[in-house]
Amino acid sequence: MSEIKKYTYGKEEKLKRRKLIDEIFTTGDTFSSYPFRVFYKKMGFDANVKAQVGVSVSKRNFKHAVDRNRLKRLMREAYRLNKYTLLENLDQQIVVMIIYTQRKELPFDLIKSKMNSTLKKLCAEIEKA
Repeated sequence: MSEIKKYTYGKEEKLKRRKLIDEIFTTGDTFSSYPFRVFYKKMGFDANVKAQVGVSVSKRNFKHAVDRNRLKRLMREAYRLNKYTLLENLDQQIVVMIIYTQRKELPFDLIKSKMNSTLKKLCAEIEKA
């Protein structure tokens, strides 16, 4: 019998700890996949999930908090719908930060498809390492 996929993005899956975030940016690996820049690092952490993911939008590109918050909401939704692309290929825990680098807001359909391709590229990068 197959496992039922839960398309959720719960509290344990969210990257919040400042220590982990700092460690990703200082010692983690990175790659770009339009319109995102991805920082990631394989590491163990307390939660019982395979991946903790955070999203960010630059204040330099989007001056108004409403615009930044909308984009972060769209990115989290796109991740939530496509996360099994990443989770099915992981053999250990990983911490990921996805940063939106585009200077204008893209439609959700494009963000969703680009998130899917970005997560596939992340799987390929992890297997290479």
